[in-house]
Amino acid sequence: METGYIRLTDEIIENMNREEIINHLQIAKRCMISVEKIQIEYENINKQIKEVEEKRKDIVAGNINGFIFKGALCLLGALMALLGLGDGEFFYILAGIVIFIFGFKSFKKEIEIYKNKKEERQMKSEKYFNENNPPLLQKKADIENETRRIVESLEFKNSKFMVPEDYFDPDSVSSLIQILQNRRAKTLSDAINTFEADLHNLKMEYAATRSAVAAERQADKAEDIAHNTKSTARAAKLNAFINFIK
Repeated sequence: METGYIRLTDEIIENMNREEIINHLQIAKRCMISVEKIQIEYENINKQIKEVEEKRKDIVAGNINGFIFKGALCLLGALMALLGLGDGEFFYILAGIVIFIFGFKSFKKEIEIYKNKKEERQMKSEKYFNENNPPLLQKKADIENETRRIVESLEFKNSKFMVPEDYFDPDSVSSLIQILQNRRAKTLSDAINTFEADLHNLKMEYAATRSAVAAERQADKAEDIAHNTKSTARAAKLNAFINFIK
């Protein structure tokens, strides 16, 4: 982060020259990129925490494949016996009854084993949870503290004050910087207005472009519009994360 910073006001921003505006926007862009990286890491941590919780439940539930297999044997035996009964086939009736009895006894035995190992599964589940969940929670807390540190910094507060919420993403700020560097604007307000005008013109040109000859140009414009739509969504997501952490 930059040092020797002052708290920005509307008056200070209005009196900035082009180079000063660009410098502040570059700092804002770095702030956004830092928080976005943290945001991605935060989402991954939350995903891992959820996965640990799900695995904990799976361990408690245990393996039910034995139930499925033995239950299927019972069903197969019953079907064979019924088919044999319908066709008068003694062999199928006998085979079906044997398979059903074997499957039923195996199923009952599986239930007993499952019940007897319930405490063992619960202990294993708690052991797994206690080994994996606390480190993730600590990492999550560290990420939240790091985010608050950045968000509470003067550089970040100035960035939030300077850049409109709809354009609070690295791509939009890069566009504002480019407009200023190309001398298409002298003030921040002019740069924002130019940026909005560019987007409006792009959409108008895209809507007006219908001929087959201009299909390639139309595709390029559609890509630019889609890129801006993603930037708007990116800004909304970043702002939501900042507000959540604060």
